[in-house]
Amino acid sequence: MPGHPAHKLKPASEAGFTAGRDPDGSTWGRRFPLGLRATLSESVESVTALNLNFEIVLYGLFVLGGFGFLWIYYDRRDRTLYEAERKKITFHCIRCNQLYTEKAGTDTASCPQCGHTNVRLKF
Repeated sequence: MPGHPAHKLKPASEAGFTAGRDPDGSTWGRRFPLGLRATLSESVESVTALNLNFEIVLYGLFVLGGFGFLWIYYDRRDRTLYEAERKKITFHCIRCNQLYTEKAGTDTASCPQCGHTNVRLKF
């Protein structure tokens, strides 16, 4: 396009550029073909924005990981408590009419109220 400003650009060697330095000798910015200059603050802002996005994503992943760990921990803890409760055996005392439970694996148990030995209930 003839009216576009990029048509009037000169090669870097004709414009007086040296490798790695601006024409005024500074190394903090870099002169672009259209005369724009990227300053240190602009480059820091772009890097900071990138780092900030990365840090937000990293923080989110840590929070999700923490919730996942707590979920697994409490799920396993509740499952073991439930299994221990589920495996209890129910007994009925024929002397005092008391219902009570004992740990799994016993077929007879003493009544906690009167001490009579009873057999387990079978449904």
